[in-house]
Amino acid sequence: MIELAPEQSASQPTAAALAPLAGELTRHPRLLTVWQVRNVVRALIASTALGVGAITLLGGSIGAGFAGLVTPALLAFGWWHAGAAYARYRACVLDDGIELQSGVFWRSVAFVPGLRIQHTEVNQGPLDRRWGMAQLIVYTASVKLGALRVLGLPQAEALALRDQLLKRGSDAV
Repeated sequence: MIELAPEQSASQPTAAALAPLAGELTRHPRLLTVWQVRNVVRALIASTALGVGAITLLGGSIGAGFAGLVTPALLAFGWWHAGAAYARYRACVLDDGIELQSGVFWRSVAFVPGLRIQHTEVNQGPLDRRWGMAQLIVYTASVKLGALRVLGLPQAEALALRDQLLKRGSDAV
């Protein structure tokens, strides 16, 4: 859980808050690459839409100049955001459940008690399959937090964690 020093604001976590947790799950090294690719694609789509709109509304040369300024800014922001999100993304298996810390501007800590886990699922997208990673989805008996997604796990670890969580659930019953 994120603990703040008395003189710090909520927007600045301590070094201990970003340190590895006791039962922290391994983030696949390619998770950062996937997030960077995702953000670059989003930035290119957004800058294309803004560029077309600017050219239509402002005229050819002014609109093209605007698009020429916006595109690198969006690409740089997307690249930075992927790195910042990766640096703050943590998943941890505790004795009594699973905890996920995430967020760049709006940070969150989600905890799912082991007794609230209904079932789990392991998914892989095309880039996940290419680089041998997977996401574990933990479905809960909660109305507010219906599912917790743990992204960027090595595939073998995701499958082992799924089996471990299912075993815990059957032992509790």
